[in-house]
Amino acid sequence: MAIVEVTGEVIRHLGSKGFTLAEPRREMVGGQWVTAEGKKYFSVWSTELPTIGSQVTVKGSLSVKLDEYEGKQTVKVNVNAFDVKPAVDHQTVAKAQQDFAKIVQGSAPSVDDTPF
Repeated sequence: MAIVEVTGEVIRHLGSKGFTLAEPRREMVGGQWVTAEGKKYFSVWSTELPTIGSQVTVKGSLSVKLDEYEGKQTVKVNVNAFDVKPAVDHQTVAKAQQDFAKIVQGSAPSVDDTPF
């Protein structure tokens, strides 16, 4: 089994044993990763159950199962998670880094720049 890290949206709980995670599809275009149409779905098995609709990053063991029924094949992708945490919002991190740099340089952000 491979160890993977997947970031996506929690779309439903699978009882008390896990949840389904939807990750946006990405494809390489001109040497850059861009978001493509559609999503990839993972069954994540974990005792931690994030809120439906939340963005999380999951790290765990990947397993893939190929099923065939009446001539149709489906692929089930599972992650046996050992680490589930909230996804990092890179825009928020960049803003915090800019604010920190302003403070270090002696010009604290104005009241209008604060998020609350």
